[in-house]
Order: sequence, then C-alpha cells, then structure tokens
Amino acid sequence: ERVIIAGEHAEQKPHASIFRVACAALGEPDGSATLMVGDSYAADVAGGINASLLATVWVRPPLEPPETGAQGSLMHGHLSAVPAGQPSPTFTVESVLEVEACLEKIG
Repeated sequence: ERVIIAGEHAEQKPHASIFRVACAALGEPDGSATLMVGDSYAADVAGGINASLLATVWVRPPLEPPETGAQGSLMHGHLSAVPAGQPSPTFTVESVLEVEACLEKIG
C-alpha cells in the first residue's frame, strides 16, 4: 500500500511531478499503464494529462445540484464541463461505478 500526500511535495496538482511520484511509488514510473480517476478537472484530470498518463477518467459532478436544501455540496467549486480550449478526459462518467467499463475499453 502506498500513500502519497500532495501537501508534502513542493509542486501541487495539476503539476505532472506529483503524478510521477505516485506512479513511481507504484512501480510504473512513466505512467504508460496508469489510469487517473478523479472528480476535479482542474487538479485530477489536467494533472493526469500533464503527466501523460495512459488515460484519465473524470467523475464529473452533476450538471444540476441535487435539491436537498443543504448549503453547498461535496462538489461545490468543481467544474461540471471541460473548460474551453482544454483537452478532454479520456472518459467522463457520472459515478465511480462506471470505472470498470472504462478499464475494459482500454483493454
């Protein structure tokens, strides 16, 4: 088991270096067989793209916030669309339960 804490590194996500550190800790230093799964386009997906990982999976927040009456949500501040002019993730899903299907598509 490996734990990489971004706050312990000089450069933060989405800088490629933190992703390379994580890949190296897993024995995959170049990331060519690594799939990044994250819920933040700006930090997770952009970082996976910056690090040239095999693929990125964006667990995109809902386009419309659920009507719970609560102030904010866990996804508050996360983008729900890829910013204009930025690269798209390899896959965009609504739930982590869809990640297995992404892995099957990669082969």
